[in-house]
Amino acid sequence: MCVLLSANNFTGTIPDTFGNLKNLTDLIDGSELSGKIPSFIGNWTNIERLRISDLNGSGSTFPDLQDMNNLTVL
Repeated sequence: MCVLLSANNFTGTIPDTFGNLKNLTDLIDGSELSGKIPSFIGNWTNIERLRISDLNGSGSTFPDLQDMNNLTVL
């Protein structure tokens, strides 16, 4: 099953509820997100493509991605 979030109009911080998206395979940010990249993205073990760019706000460390064995595009 492919679960894709792309070309959306999200604004604000990445919600904590996104941590529940265990089957997410693609997150392609085309929105106005702000804040830090949450550590829970390291739990998205089915993710294949993760594209987050132009995140507004203060700098943050990138979460641990070592368990993202399916990740092909970062």
